[in-house]
This record gives sequence, structure tokens and C-alpha cells, in this order.
Amino acid sequence: MTKVRVTTEGHDPLALAHSERFRKVSTRYPRRVAEAYNPVVMEEAYSLLTAMEALACAASALLANEGVTAQLQLRRVLER
Repeated sequence: MTKVRVTTEGHDPLALAHSERFRKVSTRYPRRVAEAYNPVVMEEAYSLLTAMEALACAASALLANEGVTAQLQLRRVLER
């Protein structure tokens, strides 16, 4: 992993403090809040995401069986 050096020169101290504060908060925090307010919608969204991932995996496997590589797939999409 490459280490990135971040400098704070020229940046607003309040903005840096705000950013640092939210870096310490769990990345799952927004999801937990949404689940608390409406768990049914979150469950439906998760189901939809799971179905889309399964479809993408199936399509990728089908194309791989036909000898179509990921690079060729990307080239075809970009040519449209």
C-alpha cells in the first residue's frame, strides 16, 4: 500500500477539524441511522443490491465462458 502524505498548509483549520472528526466516526454510521428510521426500505434496498450483484456475476460468468475478457467488455461499452 502506498502511503500518502497530506499537508495542511493553506487549508481552513475549521474544515480540517470537521474532516478529522468525521474520519473518526464509523463508516457504517449513515447506514445505521437509515436503518433506525426505516428498516423496511433499507431491507428492500439491500435485497435489490444483492439481486443486481448476482445478475452482474452471472453475466460476467456467461461472457467469460464465451471468451470475452473484462477489457473487451469495457471496450465495447466505451465504443457505444
